[in-house]
Amino acid sequence: MVKIEGTIEEIYELLGEVKGTVKKVRKTAGKVKKAAVKTKRKLTEYQKFLKRELPKLKKKHPRMKQPALMKKAARMWKAHKRGRR
Repeated sequence: MVKIEGTIEEIYELLGEVKGTVKKVRKTAGKVKKAAVKTKRKLTEYQKFLKRELPKLKKKHPRMKQPALMKKAARMWKAHKRGRR
């Protein structure tokens, strides 16, 4: 057992701080537990294609915005798929 000395207000303040710390620890522990449970799925062929091609497109068209880059990449993927058939 721990002996706490001080005024009642100081003890209540200390208890409030301890409660807040315990809540934060529990919240963080829950997040860590959830993150540990999740498993990564394998990338789809489309995701692999984008991962490979988007940096090339960005380098080739540095001023193009992300939505336009994605549209261009999608068209490239469509042509790529047709070529594989």
